[in-house]
Amino acid sequence: MAAHTVSVLDATEGPIVVPSGSCAAMMIDHYADLLSDDDALAAAARRVAGRVREFTQFVVDDLGLDGLEADATGPITFHPSCHGLRHLGLRGYGERVLDHVGVERRPLEAAEECCGFGGLFAVEMPEISGALMETKIGHVEATGAETLVGYDMSCLMHLAGGMRRRGTDVEVRHIAEIIAGEDEA
Repeated sequence: MAAHTVSVLDATEGPIVVPSGSCAAMMIDHYADLLSDDDALAAAARRVAGRVREFTQFVVDDLGLDGLEADATGPITFHPSCHGLRHLGLRGYGERVLDHVGVERRPLEAAEECCGFGGLFAVEMPEISGALMETKIGHVEATGAETLVGYDMSCLMHLAGGMRRRGTDVEVRHIAEIIAGEDEA
């Protein structure tokens, strides 16, 4: 899959915008190593990696937040993903986008702590994963927010499933879903 993705994307130009910190981190940090047995593909992977931008990174660094408006009502809270924070260094990016568009953002206690998903971690250590998720959901509920926003679909799916099982009435949305360009709002 990495070889196919790199081959397709290397034939394009411009930024490659990825709506997931974990996927962007994989492409940036690991594709070249995965393809190291083929010099041409490894070189293509490095070229692609140089063009990959996680969605909020693209909105902040490449677009400069120009022309964005909120497409959301009610208070929201934000969960930054571990991959966005720790692998990509995107501390504050999601918050900057949300504050720029003027949504009512409620601080999330221990926001930078893991939600418990972590890919195979959730499968291999379900008790620990579930405990981390329950703690995060408790913090989300304590904000009184109507919507939980994040930028990594794996975290959001994990938390949405936990909230649904718990009976929590908080909508879960990707940050791309709550911003719109001036012509779209």
